[in-house]
Amino acid sequence: MNIKLTTFAATLLLSATLLSGCGSDEPDSVQQTDTAPSVEQDKMLSQIPAETPYFFASRERMSEEDSMALVEKLGTAEELESQLAELEQLQATTDDPGMQEFLRIMVTVLKAFEGIETLEDYHQVGLMPNARSAVYGLGLLPAARMELHDEALFRAFFEGLISDMNVELHQAKLGDTDYWHTSTEEMLQTLIAIRDEQVIIGMLPSTVDDAVIEQLFGITPPLISLLESGELLQLEQRYNYSPYASGRISTNGLVNEFISPQHPASQALLQLDETSPMDIEACRADINRLTSLFPALVMGLHEFDTQRISFSMRLATGSELADDMGSLASTVPGLGSGKGIASLGIALDVQAVTRLLQKYASQVHTTPFTCPELQGINELWAESGSLTNNPMTMMLAPVISGVNLRIDSLQMDQYEPTGSGLIAIASPNAQGLLSAASMFIPQIASLNLQANGEVKKIQQDLLPPDMPAVHAAMSQDAILLGIGLDKPKELKSELSVDTDSRSLVGYGHVRSELYATLADIGSQLPSSQAPDAEELKRLAEVYENTEFWLGIDAGGIELGMGIELK
Repeated sequence: MNIKLTTFAATLLLSATLLSGCGSDEPDSVQQTDTAPSVEQDKMLSQIPAETPYFFASRERMSEEDSMALVEKLGTAEELESQLAELEQLQATTDDPGMQEFLRIMVTVLKAFEGIETLEDYHQVGLMPNARSAVYGLGLLPAARMELHDEALFRAFFEGLISDMNVELHQAKLGDTDYWHTSTEEMLQTLIAIRDEQVIIGMLPSTVDDAVIEQLFGITPPLISLLESGELLQLEQRYNYSPYASGRISTNGLVNEFISPQHPASQALLQLDETSPMDIEACRADINRLTSLFPALVMGLHEFDTQRISFSMRLATGSELADDMGSLASTVPGLGSGKGIASLGIALDVQAVTRLLQKYASQVHTTPFTCPELQGINELWAESGSLTNNPMTMMLAPVISGVNLRIDSLQMDQYEPTGSGLIAIASPNAQGLLSAASMFIPQIASLNLQANGEVKKIQQDLLPPDMPAVHAAMSQDAILLGIGLDKPKELKSELSVDTDSRSLVGYGHVRSELYATLADIGSQLPSSQAPDAEELKRLAEVYENTEFWLGIDAGGIELGMGIELK
C-alpha cells in the first residue's frame, strides 16, 4: 500500500506545484449553461473524465498582462528555490525508482524556469504566464495538463532539456501522437506528450495497455467529460469560487477505487503491491461510516487579481454532523473585522463543543470501529471524555465563548516592546464572565463594570510597571479591555458585533505595518535573537494585508487564506 499512497500524494503535489496557473458528498451535476465553453472550444476540460475521484482545474484564464503584473509583484525566485528544495528532499527520501525518475524530470524542468522572467521569455519557449491547468485522476493515478502558447516552441524547449535530466527518456508513438516515457522495467513510469496545444504528464503502472495511455493523452476522449458534467461551474456557484481554479477530492470515490478498482490504471496499480483489496474490504463498513461523515474535500480560489488573492479548502460533512456543528460558532466583538495591524481570535461555544464531543464519543462507545487499522479512533474518542470532564472546561464552558486579540500599534522602547490594542472576551453570561475574568485579572473586580455602562480605567498602581493605561467596558455578552488607547471613550463602540457570512470560529490577520515594525525591531536586537529583517521588509513591501480564517457552517469546515497586494 506504501507504493500506492506515495505515488498518489507525491505526484499530485508535484503536478500542482508545476502546473497550477493561477453537507453532501459532491455537487450534483448541472445543466450545461451558455456561459460554459463547448467541447470543441475547450480541449483541456473535455479530456478530463467526469468520474475522476479528484481534480483541481481552471475553467478560465486571466489576462497575460495581469498575470505578469502578479509575477512582478510576488516575485518567483524565492518560490522557485523553495519548490526545488522540496522536490530534491522528496527525491532523496523516496525508494521507488520510478518516482525518482519522475522527480528528476520535475527538478530539471523547474530549474529551466529560473531564467524566464518576461512575457517574451514565456512566449519564446512556448509558454503563457496565464495558462490554464488541471490535475486529476485516471482512477487513482494522477495526471496533469497545461495549456501552451506555442506547441512547436515548447517541444523544442523540452527536447533541449532532455539531455540535462539525468533520466533515460524513451520515445514512442501511439497513432499520430509522439510521446516520451521512462523505463518500462520500473513498476511506475512517467509519460509525457505534447498535443492539442497542451503538455500532458502522467504516472502509470508500466503494465497498462495502450488504451489507458490513449485516455491519458486524450487520443480517446472520456464518455462524459468534466466539461460536459458542469461540475466546475457548480462548484463556483455553490462555494463562491472564481473560474480560475477549483476542485474536489471525493473520499467515497477514492475509497471505492481502492476497494473495488474500476479504472484499468487503478487495477494495474493495485496489482503492483502485495496488499489484497480484500484487506480493505474487511473494513468497508467502518470506512463507509467515515466517508459518510466527511464525504469530500473541496477547494478553490475566491478572488484572483492583481490586488487580492483568496483561497479556501472545505471539508464537506454529512447532514447530521453539519447540523450538529451549526451551533459551534459564537460571536466575538471585532473578530474578522481586520481592524488594527494584526489580530488573532477564536469564537467557539464551548458548551456546544462539549455536547458534540459527548454525543459522538457515546456513539463510538456503543458501536466501536472494528477494523484493526482504525482502533486509534476508538482510543481518541475514549480520551475525549477527559477533556469534556476536565474541571477547567466545566468551569469556563458556561461563561466564555471566545477571545479576540487586536494590535493597533507596536514599537520598541529601550529594547522593551510597547504599543496599543484591544482584548475582547465574549460570553453568553456577562456577569458570570466578569466573575470568571476576575479570577485571572483581579483588577477587573474593582471596576464595578456594568453591562452597557461607562468605560472604566484600571488604576495604574494595579498594573505592572511601565504598562500603558488600560480601560474596560462591558456589554451583555462581552468584556473589552483597551490598552494604550488614545481615545478610550470610543471603547464602547467596539463592543458591537459585525455580521460575517463566513460563520467564523477563528480569524487572524497581519498588515504590512506589523511586518515593517518587526523588521525595525529586528534591526535593533542582537543578531542571535533578531528575526530575518530583510525577509520582513520584503513582506512589508509586497503584502498590504494577510488574513486567514476557520469557519463552520452547514456546508462543512472551511479553512481559508487571503492576501491583499500593494
